[in-house]
Amino acid sequence: GNVRTLFPSTKVIDEQTHILKFDVAKEFSGWRLADSLRVEWHDQDNRTVMSTAFNTAKTGPEKFTDVREGYGHTLGANSLTVEKALRDWFVIHGGYLYSWLDGSASFDQSSLLTDTAALPPAVALISFGTFADRFFNATRIVLEQEANVGSVGVRLGPWEEFVLYGGVQGDWSCQHGFSDLTRRFGTRTNTSFQMSWSDLERQVVEERTGLRFTGLPYTSLYAEGRWRQEQVVQYEDQRIGAITTLNRGTDAEARLDQYRIGLSTSPWSSVMLAAHYQLADGTTAYLPGAGDASAGPQEAGYPNFLTGRSTDNEEVEASVTARLTSKLKLRFKYQNEQTEFETRHYGLFGVVPGGAIQAGEQEANIFSAGVNWFAGARWSFDVSGSYADTRLTTFANNSPSIVPYIGQVWSVGGSAHWAVDDLTRLSATYAWSQADYEQNNFAAGLPVGIRYQWHQLRASADRRLNEQLSVRLIYLFQSYHEPTAGDFNDYTAHGIFAGLTWRWAE
Repeated sequence: GNVRTLFPSTKVIDEQTHILKFDVAKEFSGWRLADSLRVEWHDQDNRTVMSTAFNTAKTGPEKFTDVREGYGHTLGANSLTVEKALRDWFVIHGGYLYSWLDGSASFDQSSLLTDTAALPPAVALISFGTFADRFFNATRIVLEQEANVGSVGVRLGPWEEFVLYGGVQGDWSCQHGFSDLTRRFGTRTNTSFQMSWSDLERQVVEERTGLRFTGLPYTSLYAEGRWRQEQVVQYEDQRIGAITTLNRGTDAEARLDQYRIGLSTSPWSSVMLAAHYQLADGTTAYLPGAGDASAGPQEAGYPNFLTGRSTDNEEVEASVTARLTSKLKLRFKYQNEQTEFETRHYGLFGVVPGGAIQAGEQEANIFSAGVNWFAGARWSFDVSGSYADTRLTTFANNSPSIVPYIGQVWSVGGSAHWAVDDLTRLSATYAWSQADYEQNNFAAGLPVGIRYQWHQLRASADRRLNEQLSVRLIYLFQSYHEPTAGDFNDYTAHGIFAGLTWRWAE
């Protein structure tokens, strides 16, 4: 029913994050170079104590669970960009990004019976039931990530109202994870030991090119293409004591082809019309990796019986922007997206033939509008809203339990800005969102979906003290209501933030 009885629980959150950033840029002899470095140190130590077994006929809980979690990481990223105009019609640019993450975590969970428990620990261990004492401890949970991304681009033109542009980007990243876990049931001496680790290597190459023509009066036409090739090698291993429970390697190759044509035109000085049409086709193929040693025949287990998937996407968008006066601007936009999903698989146990099935279809219609008003030299207002109607149908083998996932999302946002004087600025922003995807499919046994409302209010004050120093104060309010979860996920939050910016003089 709708009655929920809770015993008081506690949660202590202790988190600290330090961020250091450096940015530098230089221009000389037509070259522009910029470098940005960001390093983050994060540490947290959290603890939760909760009652996990309670009998209302007794004076207190029958079991408590105590969870302690620790985590820390160092995260760094450095990006370098360079740009040069070799000729008025020939511009080149490039960039390189290196990022890394070194993190570690610890975890400890203890479930302890109280004096009012129905069964003592020794008896509970024999039955292996809900009331058995359980202890989980992991002191080494390690995550390491590294990524190298490089890109180069070029722009040719304009020549006779034509501009040609293009670029290529390469991305290589790797990830390594490891954890050990000690599990104890009933007593702290009844122990089993588990180790798990995984490796992931990913390579991506992406190319883009486009052509723009501005020879028609008040009109710009363009055509763009994007191609993406990706390779992923993944390996997972898990052992409980001397027994290997998982030894799986999976290789994946993916491809994406995307094409877009569009135009923007301004037949009148106060009106801008824009539209585009886009097609995208993506495929992914899965193969067992070189280190794969999964149990059973290849077609018997998940996900090894999958051989690939594909997506076909079609998108149409049109927008109108009208400047009614020098201070008032209106905008409208409509989007339609349709996507089809297909899954390919091996034959299953000689009964189900291999091949492909239409795994799902998704369609979305999105309407949005907005108004921007500069009320005066120091006042400005912006209000926008959108409505989205979406439908997702999945392969359900004609089962009435899975109905199409249909719903709507409404959102409204507004902001006001007031420049009190040359040194002080006040701002307020409000956002509201509501979705209704609730499915009343109780008769067939699977009522899914979500219905929620979300509000956020943000107010800020900025003050420039002098040429180098400025301060900012922010107040944030959030409210969330989700009836489909029995209001269990509802929350109200308040936040206050303060900032100081110091700009060094040249």
